[in-house]
Amino acid sequence: MLLPVSGSPAGVAEHGLLAYFLPELSVVGIGFLGAYYFALFSVARRYTRGDLQPKAYSHIVTRIFIVLILAWVLSTVFGNRRLTLALVFIVGVLPETFWMVMGEVGRNEIWGRAFGSQREKNPLTNLEGIDTYDRARLPVSGSCRR
Repeated sequence: MLLPVSGSPAGVAEHGLLAYFLPELSVVGIGFLGAYYFALFSVARRYTRGDLQPKAYSHIVTRIFIVLILAWVLSTVFGNRRLTLALVFIVGVLPETFWMVMGEVGRNEIWGRAFGSQREKNPLTNLEGIDTYDRARLPVSGSCRR
């Protein structure tokens, strides 16, 4: 975070003016930087495609709020360590992937212990050309309307 001119961060004498621009190593700050990194590339990509509409900005704001909440939860669970900071940055860039991984872990571990194994015998990811993102977009069996 940038400090006001009246406030002097620790180590200004060693680093000079650069110390005012160094990011604060907090979990929430690093999570925001991850979401900001995603936002910059999302806006640039949408601009080049001619698809820069208000929906893009609302998606970015929603992502920032979700990442801040996830960063707070991860800091509560794992503390403020360097590994947590790296994980929060990655979650800031890819929160959908984080939710998908947590859903898979929860389905396999929690439900597997309570109701028996829920692992698929032949998962779609075994097919060539199908990855986890394609699988996530496919409807869950029984939920399709005909």
